[in-house]
Amino acid sequence: MSHQTKLTKRALLKWSAVAASLVATGGIWGACAPAATPTATPAPKPTAAPKPAEAPKPAAAPPPTAAPPTAAPPPTAAPKPTEAPKPTAPPQAATAPKPQAGQKVFVLMIGGAWEQMVRPRLPDFEKKTGLQVAMDTVAGAGDALITKTRVILGGKSDEYDTFFARGNLMPEFTKTGAVEILDPYIARSRTEDKQFAYDDFVGAILSSFNFEGKQFGLPWQGGGNVLFYSKEAFKAANLERPPKNLGEMEEYARKLHKPGQAGIVLRGTREGGLNVYPWIFIWKIQGARWFDNIRGNWFDQNWQPQFATPEAITATERWAKMLRDSGPKGIASYGLAECQADFQQGAVTMWMDDVSLRGVLEDPKQSKVAGKVGYAVVEGPGDRYGAVAPWGFIVNAYSKKKEATWEFVKWATSKETQVAMLRDGYAGPTRRSTLESDDLKKTVGAEFAAALAKAMSVADPAYKPLIPQQAELNDLVAVALSKALTAQASAADAMREANTKIQAIMKRDGYIK
Repeated sequence: MSHQTKLTKRALLKWSAVAASLVATGGIWGACAPAATPTATPAPKPTAAPKPAEAPKPAAAPPPTAAPPTAAPPPTAAPKPTEAPKPTAPPQAATAPKPQAGQKVFVLMIGGAWEQMVRPRLPDFEKKTGLQVAMDTVAGAGDALITKTRVILGGKSDEYDTFFARGNLMPEFTKTGAVEILDPYIARSRTEDKQFAYDDFVGAILSSFNFEGKQFGLPWQGGGNVLFYSKEAFKAANLERPPKNLGEMEEYARKLHKPGQAGIVLRGTREGGLNVYPWIFIWKIQGARWFDNIRGNWFDQNWQPQFATPEAITATERWAKMLRDSGPKGIASYGLAECQADFQQGAVTMWMDDVSLRGVLEDPKQSKVAGKVGYAVVEGPGDRYGAVAPWGFIVNAYSKKKEATWEFVKWATSKETQVAMLRDGYAGPTRRSTLESDDLKKTVGAEFAAALAKAMSVADPAYKPLIPQQAELNDLVAVALSKALTAQASAADAMREANTKIQAIMKRDGYIK
């Protein structure tokens, strides 16, 4: 049975002590998740059932490519996004007994729309497997969930067996060994479970959970950035089609902007680094140079930061000017919730963000523009001009019920579950078969299905560098963008300042000799 719990005083004291020891872990990243409704804070779970027999661990993976001598060396290149990472099959004797019936898996997930796609289906999983699931949630756009996960993993606690996490946080979450390596579980399931279909995952999305050649999670939510636009506003302005490139988007924003109706909205707040994600859209579709699956656009092959380049400065100028001239008042304080609310109320005509937000825009109970939203992908040069921040499930390395937890992770990310969730507005399938299915087109419409397929085909999971320092670097960029947006500094000065500070961090940690 699924349930929610409340935080006890004893648990609060325990968490406070752990959190105090983790102050040095750095800031958090802006998430790409739908706004959530508040839920109860969880309490410590009851004593876990006896730990089932574990599969023998496969031979240790070869060490990553040598990096500068430092406590946080640069990782080796991630797998090519076009192919799903192939784990090495464990010995034949690795077959593990099934989890004991009645074992309870404790899940920590983001609250709101995504939770409501999983929770109603838990009874089916429990009936099928004989296991039980207790799901607790954290409200917000993802930052609070990330912070809580960081505290629990940092404290080596087995309070939760699996966490809903963002793929680009694997460098941070896995560096202490707190996240279970899934390769042996995957290899065994590929042999024993015909329904698993590991190769059905979209390679680029799956690779987001692969770090230094090891798979640490399975993706539940994929996606990419799309442009949501008001069909009624476009018709009134005699705009017959959505903008194809950045120049047209800027032109449309100016034309559509008028009293009581903003031309465009993007996240503008520096809090939680939320302004970085949409700024990267502009940088990429304008034409940022992409280096590899680890550095993305942020660093060259010698780990020199790219924020003082003419391309990055120009992208910042265009992003800031478009929001100041054609965005809503107070744009510098706009987070995900503010952008969503304005678009739902018809107060803004264009919004570029993650495809997963379609559901809340098409819900007539909360959106005045439901049934009147258009979807498009604003194109840029090359084939990596999009961005995607996949979310999925990781397994706590300190869990005493890893086999049972693995069964839950497989089920939650299965094709069967994804197809069922389409009825509830699920819009970020991570499996090719679901993306190509008639079920998707029937549920979301041909226009959105086409935009989704396009967005995922050009999406870059490494839109932020896949290194442990990513949160610290993101905060510096967020501050620079805020200064440019609020005219506290010119775009050039703000970005050069950030570039200098980031360069110092890379020297400090041995990336730059």
